[in-house]
Amino acid sequence: MPGRRSLAAAAVAVVLASGLTYAGLNGPTEQRDSAKATARAPLSEADASVQAARTGAPVEATAMRTAYSSTWARADGMMQRRIHASPIRAKVDGTWKAIDATLTRADGGWAPKATNVRMVFSAGAKSSAASGSGRASRSEVRRVSLLKSEGPAGNALVTLTTGGHDIVLTWPGPIPTPVIDGSRALYPEILPGADLVLTADDGGFAQLLVVKNRQAAADPRVAQLSYGLSSPDLSFSLDPVTASSAPWTPAAWTWRSPPRL
Repeated sequence: MPGRRSLAAAAVAVVLASGLTYAGLNGPTEQRDSAKATARAPLSEADASVQAARTGAPVEATAMRTAYSSTWARADGMMQRRIHASPIRAKVDGTWKAIDATLTRADGGWAPKATNVRMVFSAGAKSSAASGSGRASRSEVRRVSLLKSEGPAGNALVTLTTGGHDIVLTWPGPIPTPVIDGSRALYPEILPGADLVLTADDGGFAQLLVVKNRQAAADPRVAQLSYGLSSPDLSFSLDPVTASSAPWTPAAWTWRSPPRL
């Protein structure tokens, strides 16, 4: 794909500019670097070089880790870096960890263990005017409905944190207690005869509405899903042509409303 080729070319450019050799798939594995180095203090390039020269084996400079790359010192004095097209780790509480979208209980709901985009899925809300995840005060947020005919009120379904901003996707009615399975949260009967499934990923989340009978399929709320957006420090506007809502902020972030079923 053109996008992947461009990213690969950029990765090569980074390697050449840094003066490092790139060994592709023939270098040390990330499994070894993750299992053995997590519990220790980050190892600098200089310290890794000393250890590599002494042991005759590659040693990862864990202080040089990024979401996309790992760097090793080799016994011959060269440095070796492996760069990935997509993130392989995320920083959690100041520590790099392997990406893990498994949902665990968190303040305000359910959150993946380690992803670059922070998100919290709702733990359920009985009232249609319940508060959100606790991150954004609903008395202070600026809200917009993704459909002109719907008001901004609703319960926080997902809270995303990206670029230092909290963005809350709201559901216009009660939210049932989810059934958690790995990275998936299933909200049974969020509408009569329909379940909503949210799946966490490193870059965000996917959603699927499971319509279980003909009566549910005929529900106008299923034919055109209604969501809301809110944020404590962003303002949103709905584009009538593209049906996307974009925040007025220097940080580039765009939300596309769900397609009609």
